[in-house]
Amino acid sequence: MDNKEKLMIIAKIFGGLGNQMFQYAMARSLSADKLLPLLLDTSWYQSTGNATSRDFELPLFSFETREAKKRAVDKLTKHRFSRLVNSTEKIFKKKISLPSSYIKEPHFHYWSGITSVPESCYLEGYWQSPRYFEKNKDIIKGDFIFPDISDSLNLSYYRKIRAEENAVCLHVRRGDYVSNAVTNAFHGCCSMEYYGDAVAYLSPLITKPHYFIFSDDPEWALQNFNLEKMTVVTGNSGKNAFRDMQLMTYCKHHILANSSFSWWGAWLKEYQGITIAPARWFKGAEYKTDDLYLDGWIKI
Repeated sequence: MDNKEKLMIIAKIFGGLGNQMFQYAMARSLSADKLLPLLLDTSWYQSTGNATSRDFELPLFSFETREAKKRAVDKLTKHRFSRLVNSTEKIFKKKISLPSSYIKEPHFHYWSGITSVPESCYLEGYWQSPRYFEKNKDIIKGDFIFPDISDSLNLSYYRKIRAEENAVCLHVRRGDYVSNAVTNAFHGCCSMEYYGDAVAYLSPLITKPHYFIFSDDPEWALQNFNLEKMTVVTGNSGKNAFRDMQLMTYCKHHILANSSFSWWGAWLKEYQGITIAPARWFKGAEYKTDDLYLDGWIKI
């Protein structure tokens, strides 16, 4: 066996769907650059560290099936989902007989050292910057294709969005940002003042905006928003929550929450439009977040 065939990129996957997508996108881009197979360590989802009972959701995109049909990108890159015993460097080296290095993200913003990591490595981090995968964005967009919508409720939302010249996605992230004291102190929720300022900025720039409000707490959204033309999207929760992100991508303009979920909804959108994001991404942490935003995004 050729030595090259023994090498691979392994990425630790953890957190919710938006986090999983960042972790995958960075590792997928790196594996494409190095022409190496990519393996995903999903053991966190069976560990005690999964305090919020998240699920491994990346298989919804069906990379393997689509690539087998299309003979995509390069013949050396394969996608496999695996559960490793442990994500520590010691166990990693013991269980897999590969030249290896354990690479942990050193800080939140883009780390240029990613370009010089060893060919065989284990990656752990959030990797929340589009700079990690910008050069391979077409590959990533090709991988993140949602399943076709077949249920009547989401088909009705899809048609309603498509019928609008200026459909605006407005995302309100609550959930554990509200219910969990530690998470609330760290992340915080975007204020109504932020959403008011975002709407005030956007409204004069477009004609007849229709605001599609996405939230993990749609009842709260119904009670707190009173926009001239708005639709609060309901019915997508649990294993079906990804449909909200999918519907976001069909909107032309976006008002983001401080959430990787709506970040991806904007990054994957089909049309060029205005994107507004909160200037302060974290409530209780002084991270450098400049690399999180795309050029042209408006920060409020």
